[in-house]
Amino acid sequence: MDTTGEELVGHGEVLSFEERRQLAACVSALRDTYESRWPRIPWGFAPRSTRARHLLSHGLVPIDVEAADPLRVQQELGGFVQDTITLAHRVHASAELLGEALHTDISDMPLGQLRRICRTLMRLADAPPPNPTWANPSEAYAAHILLSALGDDLREVAEVRRRLYEEFSEDVWALDFAKEPPEVDRWWQSSRRQRVRSELALVTRNGHPPSDVKRSVATLRRAVELRSSIGDAWAAVSGRLGHFADAGIPDVDGAIESLAAMHDLHRTLGGQIESRVLRDLAAANAFVCEELAAPAGDIVLAITTWGANARRLHAASPLVYSTPQLEQWAVDIKESLELLAFLKDATGRLRAGVRTVGEIFDDTILRDLVHDLCEKGELE
Repeated sequence: MDTTGEELVGHGEVLSFEERRQLAACVSALRDTYESRWPRIPWGFAPRSTRARHLLSHGLVPIDVEAADPLRVQQELGGFVQDTITLAHRVHASAELLGEALHTDISDMPLGQLRRICRTLMRLADAPPPNPTWANPSEAYAAHILLSALGDDLREVAEVRRRLYEEFSEDVWALDFAKEPPEVDRWWQSSRRQRVRSELALVTRNGHPPSDVKRSVATLRRAVELRSSIGDAWAAVSGRLGHFADAGIPDVDGAIESLAAMHDLHRTLGGQIESRVLRDLAAANAFVCEELAAPAGDIVLAITTWGANARRLHAASPLVYSTPQLEQWAVDIKESLELLAFLKDATGRLRAGVRTVGEIFDDTILRDLVHDLCEKGELE
C-alpha cells in the first residue's frame, strides 16, 4: 500500500462539486498535519479504524478517543485485556466444574450472578447442613414462615432445655411429676421439696441431688409450659426444621442461617437447578466438599480481583458480562490496540506533532476517503 507515487486524480467519471470540495478539505486537513508527506499515510484501513474507534469508545472500558494518548491506552488496556482473557478461561473452567456438580450450565451467566451463586455455596459450606426438604422452594418458604412465627418460642425452648440438660439427663421426663411439676417454693412444702429432691437425684448427671431444687423445678416447669404452648405445632416444627428440631433442643439460629443461604441459592439460580439434585446435595452435606467449595472460592476470588482492576479503569458495569462476552471483548480490543500500534508507528514518522487515538484513526479514514475519491473520478 505504498502511496508515494500515487496521482491525486484517477480516471473515471467527473467528480461533483460537493465531492471536489470534500476532496480538497480532506487533503487540506491531512496536509496541515503531515505536510507533503500525507500521501505516505497507509490506506485501506478505514473500515478497521472505524470499527476500532467504536470498540474503544464503547463496551467494557470506554475511553475518550478524542483526548486519549495512544501510548497510555496501549499500556493500560493492553495489560487489562490479557488479565480479562485469563479471567475468562479461569472462571469458565471453574464454572464447568460447578455445573457438573449442580447438574446445570452456569458458565454463560453474568459474572455478578455467578459470583453471588458461589458466595451462596460458600455460605452453605460454613452454615449447618440444611434440611434436605428445603431444596423445594415452597418448603423453604414454609420453614421461613414457621421460624418467623415461632422462632422466639423455639429459641426459649432451646435455652430452657439446654439449662435443664446441663444438670439432668433426658430421663428427667420419665419422673412421675415431670408432666406437672409441683409447687415447692413455700416453707410448708418442705416435705414435698425433699421428696422431689430425692427423685431428681436419680437423674442428675453427677449422681448427686440438685443444689437448688426450686430453681431446677422452675426450669422444668417452664420447659413443660413452652412445649405445651407449641404442642399443636410441634409436628410442623419437626417436619419443617428436620434435624434442627430432632434433638429436642431446637437450633433456631442455625436453622435461620442455613435457611437464608438456601433462599439465596434459590434466588440466584432462578430455577435452573432441579429440586431433586439440590435435595441430594443437602442430604449428603455436599456443600463442604472440595468439588463445590474449591471452584466456588476460586471464582469469587478471581472475579473480585478482576472487578477491582476493572473499576480502577472506570469500567462500565463490569459484572454484567458473561465470560464468553468478556473473551470476545478482549479479542476485539486486542485487535484494535494492535491496529492502533501499527498506525501510530506508521504515521508517527510522517508528522512532527502528537496525535490522539481518535485523530490517528480519523487520519487513516480521511486517507482512504481521498484515495476512493481519486480512484472514482477525474477533475476537469
